[in-house]
Amino acid sequence: MSEPKQEQCNSQCVKENVFIYAAKYGGFNEVCISKTIEEDFYTVSVLIKQMNEWFTLSTRRDSHKPREFKHVDVAISKIRKMIGATKFIITYQHPL
Repeated sequence: MSEPKQEQCNSQCVKENVFIYAAKYGGFNEVCISKTIEEDFYTVSVLIKQMNEWFTLSTRRDSHKPREFKHVDVAISKIRKMIGATKFIITYQHPL
């Protein structure tokens, strides 16, 4: 698997139903769980094959904010159940 690129950081936040639909029917190449140094949470993004675009799972209340997971194992478990992913890329992004 390739390393996540800058596009992943600027990905589009989408609600859970869109996230699941895009991953299942558009196919996904990569699942990335990321955390930046200044944030105390993880976010989940998928690279959709057919669109070659990153989608980030949004919160339930605000579709423009990424869903926050306090622990990486919780994020992995949730995404595994949602879309059946078995491989994950975990990144810690340092601000420039």
